[in-house]
Amino acid sequence: VQCVRSFIKTYPNYSSIPDNAHYYMPNLNMLLSTDYIPTAEDILHLRIPTTAVNEINFEFSTSSIRLIDVGGQRTYRKKWIHCFDGVAAVLFVASMAAYDQHLDEVDLMIKPVLHQDLFPPIAEAQKPAKDLFWKKLPTHALDRYIGGYKGTSNEEASEFIKDYFLKRKSKKDKERKIYSHYTCATDTKNVEFVFKAACDIVLQKNLNSSGIQ
Repeated sequence: VQCVRSFIKTYPNYSSIPDNAHYYMPNLNMLLSTDYIPTAEDILHLRIPTTAVNEINFEFSTSSIRLIDVGGQRTYRKKWIHCFDGVAAVLFVASMAAYDQHLDEVDLMIKPVLHQDLFPPIAEAQKPAKDLFWKKLPTHALDRYIGGYKGTSNEEASEFIKDYFLKRKSKKDKERKIYSHYTCATDTKNVEFVFKAACDIVLQKNLNSSGIQ
């Protein structure tokens, strides 16, 4: 355990280290104690890959939401199309902090490139997580992984990643609007804001389609 802690401390931005390792490793003694009870913060840092297609129903504010969460692995992508019928919006979530990571399924392909290739069919989008992204930039220069970047600040890097996706919008989809947000999965207030914005967009879309402005 001490060797792992030492490695993470020495190489905090090593691409193969899970993002949540920086949270859990310093707290291992607490996590392994016999009387340990997970806190909300502990649970928020969990990362469980989505496999297959999962349906989640929940209440949010005054809305009843039916959320279809699809696995991103290549074997599941052919099943996505069956989930798009009758949906009010599509949330496309891409980790900005994964710009320097490779995918197991494709050698030497960094994750943003793959996400970009999957992006064109998406109608409404969400771009997340600046905290880990900004921490990586000083030691993992963005232009080493994605060509064309000339900026120098964290904000410029964030905008570059956002535009990297938005420019993939198909010309035939001019009528469709894309709403982008920077989010952090462990920031409940931030995620709540994004969900509220999505609900407001869907409500306005329904009002417009029914002739009510």
